[in-house]
Amino acid sequence: MHVDRIISLLGWTIVQRTGSCPMAMTNAPKASHMRSATEARPSMREEQRRTTRRRIVEAGRQCFYDQGVSETAVEQIARAAGVGRATLYLHFANKDAILLEVLATNMRGVRTIFRELCEIDGIDTRAVRAWLDHYVETIRAHGDAMRLFHVGLANDPAARTLIDNHRDRIAAFLAERFDALDLADAHSHARLILVLARVDHLASAAAEKAPRFDVEAGLGLVADELAAVLSGQPL
Repeated sequence: MHVDRIISLLGWTIVQRTGSCPMAMTNAPKASHMRSATEARPSMREEQRRTTRRRIVEAGRQCFYDQGVSETAVEQIARAAGVGRATLYLHFANKDAILLEVLATNMRGVRTIFRELCEIDGIDTRAVRAWLDHYVETIRAHGDAMRLFHVGLANDPAARTLIDNHRDRIAAFLAERFDALDLADAHSHARLILVLARVDHLASAAAEKAPRFDVEAGLGLVADELAAVLSGQPL
């Protein structure tokens, strides 16, 4: 009996260590379930955090559009987002940080339009002009976003860096699509960045109520230049 008991105890120990004990098998799913529940909680918190952050950004965007950046207070953004000041400051250090996030979100939308340029099969002035018309009309329909773009560009060095990085990203995926673009070549890179800046300038002018120059003429000139850059042709 004593030997049997020892064998039984040894067997129990071995079974426990190999994980084949019925009790161990019964407990395993429970432990796994507990781990899954524990792991799910940070994910839910993270989603809630992202949702709150998006609400703050959208509230900031609307306040900036409605009354301007300088006239908007952090308290107004928090109230519009339905959060307290303390919650807002958990996500953003100040109003300028919210402005940068709004600009970054707008620029992601702009890059989406530029990606449509990569879908053009044959690059010529007519195809580029059609894309440019679409781009300018989109920007014109969102004039508040363009005005905010210029406020950030004029007042915040971080916004200027953001815009430079934005153009570099556009240049990078255009270079992947169009063989004529060689970003390793200083002349080719500078030429592309300059024409991207002119596209922005043209779209900005088109969004104004009283443009400072003939937008139609500008569309033709910029379309010619952009088509030449993408196809590697001289102007």
